[in-house]
Amino acid sequence: MSAGSFKGPRKRIYATKETLNDLENVFSDRIWPNLASWDENDDDYKLLYSQLHVDNKYKEIYPGISVQTMPLNHGHNERGHYASTAFFIRHDIQNREFLFFGDVEPDVVAAEPLNINVWRAAAPKVPHKLSAIFIECSWPSGRSDDTLYGHMNPTHLVTELVALATEVIRFKKDQSLGISTRPAKKKQKRNPITDEELVGALQRLRIYVIHCKDDLTGDPAREIIVSQIRDLVEEKKLGAEIIAVEQGMYIGKHIPLTFSWS
Repeated sequence: MSAGSFKGPRKRIYATKETLNDLENVFSDRIWPNLASWDENDDDYKLLYSQLHVDNKYKEIYPGISVQTMPLNHGHNERGHYASTAFFIRHDIQNREFLFFGDVEPDVVAAEPLNINVWRAAAPKVPHKLSAIFIECSWPSGRSDDTLYGHMNPTHLVTELVALATEVIRFKKDQSLGISTRPAKKKQKRNPITDEELVGALQRLRIYVIHCKDDLTGDPAREIIVSQIRDLVEEKKLGAEIIAVEQGMYIGKHIPLTFSWS
């Protein structure tokens, strides 16, 4: 990004307040020129900070495109936990959406599980309204929990997909009983979902695997990780399609999406 290359109207940067505050340290005339402001009327700055709120509501970010923001965990250090975010991105006219995860650790290792709330929000939409999920899997199988550094391995990712499948089946059962909604966090005594009930629960759902970290030995880490995920998904018979995302890959018929990961 060149400081002198911005032309045309101001460009909005949509993010949570914490992320925007961090970006202020970048656009500070120290690391980078001060190119952004919070003021809608401040045309001297070519970038406009626009906050996304975690409020269970969709916010329009472009005509006909809205986003709902949900919090995630991304590991921790001695000063506390790293926050991350999941985004439900919706085409308002067609009422179709996809789910995009930032860096995320599995609920089983998190001090406060947050992924389950995302799965519960997603379950009523799968697969008719929501048929694509972008989620990371940084490491291959066998990597210990204490060396995940806030990321996923195939075993944990498939455990998360089982959690989603479980919520999908529970939602369908609730519907059959005439229960339209259920609290996301309230503990309820419910009969467990069996492995047989989970068979095919995620059919017509595509899981795009992102953020596979390169192996310093030169081995094709992405292919290894995705192959391990596919094997586990097939073993569970969940029915989801697993797709490896590559840099520069175009996805979608009408609105191509381009992904670039470092």
